[in-house]
Amino acid sequence: MGMSSSQARLLSLTSRMHDIEYKAQKLEAQKLQMANESAHVYQKYEDALNKTKIQGMTIGADGAAAFIDASLLVLEGNAGDDNLAGTIFLKNTYNDKIYVSRMNADKFKLPEDGNLGTEIEFMDRLGYTTTILGFDTVANSNPVTNYTGVATTKGTQTTREVPVLNPNWGYQPTASAPVSSSAIPVSTVSTFDANETYVINSKEDLVALQNLANSGVSTKGVHFILGADIDMSGVSWKGIGETEANAFQGIFDGNGHTISNLSGTGGLFGFVTGNATATTDDNTGITVNADYGIVSNVILQNVNINGAGKTQTGALINKNKNGYVENCYTSGEVFGMQWAGGLVGFNERGVITSSTSNVNVDSTGTCVGGFVGHDTGGIIQHSISTGDVNATQRTIGGFIGHENPGGNSFIFECATTSKVTGGYNKGIFFGQVDGGSTAKVIGCEYVASSGVPVVGLWANNITSNGNDPSLTAGSTRTVTTTNITMPSKTSIKSNIMMAIDKSGAIVPSNFETTLDNWLNQFYKEDTRYSNGVLIADALKLASINDYITEYLKTGNNKGVVDSVINDVNRGTTTNSASYQKNYEQTVDFEYTGYYSNDATQAKKTTTVEIGSTEDIANNLYTVLKNNGHTELKY
Repeated sequence: MGMSSSQARLLSLTSRMHDIEYKAQKLEAQKLQMANESAHVYQKYEDALNKTKIQGMTIGADGAAAFIDASLLVLEGNAGDDNLAGTIFLKNTYNDKIYVSRMNADKFKLPEDGNLGTEIEFMDRLGYTTTILGFDTVANSNPVTNYTGVATTKGTQTTREVPVLNPNWGYQPTASAPVSSSAIPVSTVSTFDANETYVINSKEDLVALQNLANSGVSTKGVHFILGADIDMSGVSWKGIGETEANAFQGIFDGNGHTISNLSGTGGLFGFVTGNATATTDDNTGITVNADYGIVSNVILQNVNINGAGKTQTGALINKNKNGYVENCYTSGEVFGMQWAGGLVGFNERGVITSSTSNVNVDSTGTCVGGFVGHDTGGIIQHSISTGDVNATQRTIGGFIGHENPGGNSFIFECATTSKVTGGYNKGIFFGQVDGGSTAKVIGCEYVASSGVPVVGLWANNITSNGNDPSLTAGSTRTVTTTNITMPSKTSIKSNIMMAIDKSGAIVPSNFETTLDNWLNQFYKEDTRYSNGVLIADALKLASINDYITEYLKTGNNKGVVDSVINDVNRGTTTNSASYQKNYEQTVDFEYTGYYSNDATQAKKTTTVEIGSTEDIANNLYTVLKNNGHTELKY
């Protein structure tokens, strides 16, 4: 029996409803599938992001580990509460790379190429025990490092006789005066104007003056003034006014500043020509008039002049012709063929007053003096020589090597303590005095030297004012001398580096090299002595070392570390001046610096407590596992 029309319609509607329900279910299924796929994609994206995130592990008070976000900005200390700038390093566990902040890279002087090595190598370089994550560290029973310095030692005291020199004779220290802002730096000009004042603030300015004068630019009547201390290290010096044709004729005021480490073939000035005249009084000394060719208030420290092949060489001036020298000081070494002197090589009718030469003078020729090598018609008063004089030939004097009185020389109240050695015609004060005119010598003193006469040849050519003796053996006094024995340079360097480590100061990556160069200025042997006697400046370092070792032992006087760092970085000794007072050398040279060859260095020591067997086993297992030993079982 067939379906009725109503039944057929009902069946059709039911079929449609099923079809609609199926399509709806299919749509829901497709939506669910899409949602699942999106979640999967997001999960993959989130996993990828997590792989790029740097996390730092921290240990809480309860010993539990926690991980925090440690982005590079946080690592560099630029943002957030979780500032990790003080952290030594972070390790990327995906690629084993080590990340350090710039602060710690500088502090531990890490290599600039970024090659820090493995974690273990890196930690070993810093002096730490590597901590393996997830296991106990080896316990440190003394977390504060102990330091042991190498001290300066004092020798036994001895007594000796030193001359009593008039404190008003010789160079008198003067305070530096401010230089007018209108003064023109020498290195900025190509010619000079006698109506202007030119300032010398640097080695470049001083070299510029030398080059301009030597090229023929006139200096007559021009004023020059030092505006700062100048270190001439590294400059090959010839002398301002290297030839007589280009002689310096200006007015040079050292202004109490120091020119140090001048080295070359001539003194600070080659030739000086002036118009100095002087009236003399047998009782009161001299009165000077001069308009140009004037050099005053100059301090030359640690000169090294080699005048091989030259006929006149001096630390301050090679040849002074009618020039006027006042209140100048020289120290160091001068070598000359002949006419070589600690202050002036050849003084021709020049006037010199109130100056001191502490220069050791050597020569293979003649006419060699601790103050002036050869003097003819010169006028000198209130001046002193203390350096040693040696020559292989003749005419060698502690104060003046050869005196030719042409023009009536006048030597008033001068003194020498110089030791004289070498050839013949040598004298404690004069090597030789020629006749022909008057060489008047009044109130001068010397220190007796065994086997050496006061005047080497023709002492009868000296006259006086008829009342005072020409030359007398000056009085002496007994002083107590203490020899200071310095540790080796390596030991002092180690002391300083340990002090820097203790203080936590950050120094440049090239600091150790710079420190070596800085120490070299102290570790020079004084050629006047044997057995490793250092130059006088070594006493400054001896005093600094006392403060350094005290800081290493007790932590007192941390300021000495900062001052030494500043001095080393700047190549000076001024910042540490307040720590140089223990062994100041007196005018009588009552302290002598020696250095030790002892190789002992300063050390840092930290007591550690060995961990348990289980801790060590855990550490070993983890290290071996990290290095590819997959067969291990634990």
